[in-house]
Amino acid sequence: MKYLYNASESPKTYVGIEIPVEEYLQIPYNLEAKFSNTSQLLIDIASGDIVVSKTDDSDGHITDVNTAINHLKDNLSKDVSITSMSASQLPFAAKILPDGSKIYRRVRGTTGVVQNTTDNIDFMVPFAKCKITGLQILNGKIGDKATFKILDTAAGTVSGTPYAVLNTFGQDVNIIPDVAEYPSKYDADLFYGLILRIEYDPIDELLPRTIYVNYDLHEVVTS
Repeated sequence: MKYLYNASESPKTYVGIEIPVEEYLQIPYNLEAKFSNTSQLLIDIASGDIVVSKTDDSDGHITDVNTAINHLKDNLSKDVSITSMSASQLPFAAKILPDGSKIYRRVRGTTGVVQNTTDNIDFMVPFAKCKITGLQILNGKIGDKATFKILDTAAGTVSGTPYAVLNTFGQDVNIIPDVAEYPSKYDADLFYGLILRIEYDPIDELLPRTIYVNYDLHEVVTS
């Protein structure tokens, strides 16, 4: 069984299901894969707003974030749990690195609702190790601007400070309307728990507006 406990001060909604404050939700079996790949849920688990539990009481609470994520993703379909196989067993590798690791393309999408002058659209890296080669933004308008940042994990793994800005890889970028592609000529390394943040500044005053984002990620799987 997989349960989510809402430890925050407001209701939380994932995959269209609301979890009231201080209540448990047993994840429906047919929705486990969707829950495990919901970026906002992963962010809330890392921040402590949501607690993953094995039972519907405090005895089953999993306090370690990595253990909690592993439990959330456990026993899913082969497409989700494929990293449990060795690199030599995995098909469809796009590239083999000098150390024998294999790379698999894992495009991930997220959305954000822009309601103010500037709003953040956050996505937490869901892989132990991966590379990013670009991103795509949909529903932008001429005059919109965005800044792209990488933030440290909730535990401050790199800097010692939770969610510290580690890198800004796009500053006041002018957004191409409708569909904007921002590919990179080289890849950058990421790891689990880092936050990809887009600070989005819309030109119009007719808000809210939903912004759609796709990240071109490539999971690195070792033998």
